[in-house]
Amino acid sequence: AASDVYKRQPKTSPILTLRFDRDSMALVMKGEPGERYLIESTASLGAYQWESVAQVIAIKETTLWLDPNTSTAPFRFYRATRQ
Repeated sequence: AASDVYKRQPKTSPILTLRFDRDSMALVMKGEPGERYLIESTASLGAYQWESVAQVIAIKETTLWLDPNTSTAPFRFYRATRQ
């Protein structure tokens, strides 16, 4: 019967924002609790080469990740993909 069909909502990509303190940078990721995300970074968007920098499991809807290598490049871009 049609009422027996379970419809799942499509999974969305996480929303990323950056938070800066005096000497550090934190990536704030809003995603689904319990999901695993791969965080990648690059120094140039034109290079098309992304480096895996962390795997994060979202404990809550909003997860904070501190990049230990923020001082290694003058610019850094991030993306997160669901695993």
